[in-house]
Amino acid sequence: MVGSVNYTVLREGLNLRVVLPLRTLINSPFPFLQATAREFRGAADGSESELARIVQYILTTAAQFRALQGYAAGEFGEPGTGTSDVLTPRDVEVAVNLALLLEELRRFRAFDEGAAAALDDAFFGALAGRYAGDPRVPDASDRTMARLLEAYGKGGTADPADLFALYSAFDADPVRLNRVLAQALAGILDQYVLRIFEYFGIEAFVDLGLQGMETLARNIEDFLSWVAGEGREADLVLTTGGTGLSPRDVTPEATRDVIRYATGDRTETVVTRS
Repeated sequence: MVGSVNYTVLREGLNLRVVLPLRTLINSPFPFLQATAREFRGAADGSESELARIVQYILTTAAQFRALQGYAAGEFGEPGTGTSDVLTPRDVEVAVNLALLLEELRRFRAFDEGAAAALDDAFFGALAGRYAGDPRVPDASDRTMARLLEAYGKGGTADPADLFALYSAFDADPVRLNRVLAQALAGILDQYVLRIFEYFGIEAFVDLGLQGMETLARNIEDFLSWVAGEGREADLVLTTGGTGLSPRDVTPEATRDVIRYATGDRTETVVTRS
């Protein structure tokens, strides 16, 4: 073992620093490895261990991302998905193995390349490997577990959830704004329906609530297209009120700023005859 020991003493107006060289022969590194292995085992023992917290963090991030994607959201989300798709057994296996490799890397400054290769053999082809050849950053070929740990893990420039997201290619299916908004609207609708049920009784209004949810599901895409300016303009827009004398009664003025053609007295004739 070759190195140095730095002794520094700081006091009022005094700074004493002594560097002593260290050079000694160690017959076996086993005691050091044994102590590190003992610490590694302790870090993986129990639900409150460091390893457990890493796994929990990875899986929580994955579940939140898939919830935003619309998994298990019924008509308002990703088609054909249920609660079992939010987190799968494969996610747990990858998260646990990634946490073990990162903990090993942190304590030993190296990771088991055989374990990383075995993880790739089991899961890479079904995850980031599916997108080999697609223009992604980093490229799918650079997302094997070994390469991710070499590029990001050793340098400490990415956290476990980031590595999991790259390995699972979350960027291949980004979050869609329409699904997030649809779920928010569905949640609002659910709250109002539940209030109606609570006030009037459930049985008589179950069908009404379901019809409302179905109507929202059918029209959400049209609504979002209109928000994005992609849908066609309305054939007719009716306004009411705002014709008094208070400062807030400005419907005629606001309408005049956006119409293309004013019908003049014909509008009054239509109103009178109706």
